[in-house]
Amino acid sequence: MRGLLSLMLAIPLVVGCGDDGGDDKPSDTDTAATDADDGGSDDGGSDDGGSDDGGSDDGGSDDGGSDDGGSDDTGTDDTGTTDADGGPVGTDEDGDGVTLEDGDCDDTDDTVYPGADEIWDDGIDQDCDGEDADTHVERCREAVPCPTALGDYRTDEQWDTIAMCSTIAGSVAFNNRAFPDVIPDNCLQEVGGDVEIQNSSAISDLTGLSLLTEIGGDLKIETNDALTSFSLGRLTAIAGNLNMHTNHALTSFSLDSVTDAGSIDIQSNDALTSFSLNNLTDVYENLAIYENIALTSFSLDSVTDIGGQLRIYSNGALASFSLDSLTDAGSISISDGALTSFSLDSLTDVYENLAIYENAALTSFSLDGLTDVGGNIDIQSNGALTSFSLDSLTDILGSIGISYNDALCQSLVDAFIEAMEALGISASGNYNADC
Repeated sequence: MRGLLSLMLAIPLVVGCGDDGGDDKPSDTDTAATDADDGGSDDGGSDDGGSDDGGSDDGGSDDGGSDDGGSDDTGTDDTGTTDADGGPVGTDEDGDGVTLEDGDCDDTDDTVYPGADEIWDDGIDQDCDGEDADTHVERCREAVPCPTALGDYRTDEQWDTIAMCSTIAGSVAFNNRAFPDVIPDNCLQEVGGDVEIQNSSAISDLTGLSLLTEIGGDLKIETNDALTSFSLGRLTAIAGNLNMHTNHALTSFSLDSVTDAGSIDIQSNDALTSFSLNNLTDVYENLAIYENIALTSFSLDSVTDIGGQLRIYSNGALASFSLDSLTDAGSISISDGALTSFSLDSLTDVYENLAIYENAALTSFSLDGLTDVGGNIDIQSNGALTSFSLDSLTDILGSIGISYNDALCQSLVDAFIEAMEALGISASGNYNADC
């Protein structure tokens, strides 16, 4: 695993310690204030030997009483950062005195702006420095790699031995727990083996793993009845499998920094309505999404390659999905009762079989970029299907079968078969609609 034996802790956050572990983060102004009072930087307290110049205070620029036709220089800011009324120049919807142009990172909240007091561990970046003040992060700045930690860490006592390890070569597990309901304190960023969270009935979130960046084995999150949602925003790579099974209360999850995984299996999460893997580009083996009965749609538009099978089936409410960047897959199988249409127009190659079957609500689909299929194409028992598009198909090593599609006109099927046979491709079709 990359960087496993690195000698520096690599948490991409900069959070300062408060006076007592719960105060505000130190800011650059603290240092500046200290430097400004370093026993002489005020030039001995003088203001340049009475630089009032006979009463004219250059900050007020009264210039002997002339106001240049009524313009009062004290009401303007020559830098252009304030207007004639002393307000900020730019967009300041929340009225906190700091504009978007000057670095306000949330112009809907007047407690958020550069230099604001930071509240620890609330998930909000009040001072706009790019991070929340996080006691977990602060504690883990002293963590070190543990290259000899090759074991399988499961009990609380075993977790305690790696509490200040940033990397380990072994695996960790939090399995078969009714108590406690939180993952033991740890500073893990890279785990060489598996990470397992299984059959733990009380655990409701995975914040104890929030520093994880890489997993060399599998990530298994299975049968956790109280887990409703989670986000592992720093995790970028899963070398093994992502198994998300049978978490009955799970409604959503986010793994938006993950770019590649060995295989992904999202199965039988009864309450799952959405998930996010927005930066996922490569799945080296299989991608399977099935039996998630509340899932209505999903988008994996960054995925370009699936080395094994793409399987989407038996998600009872799934009406749509998007894989707009997918160019090649080992094989594809789509069978979902509520699916009405789909397009995979960037797909050019399927190395084995393509099967689209038993999609009761499917009326149309488009695979207009597909040129090569290494096995068979089966389009079967899609009761509402009236049209499909395979306009670029030129080469198939197997054969094409189109049958038992009750709304698909046999005349359309016959015309498609004739076009395929003209290319030397074996094709057949029957028991479609008599029209």
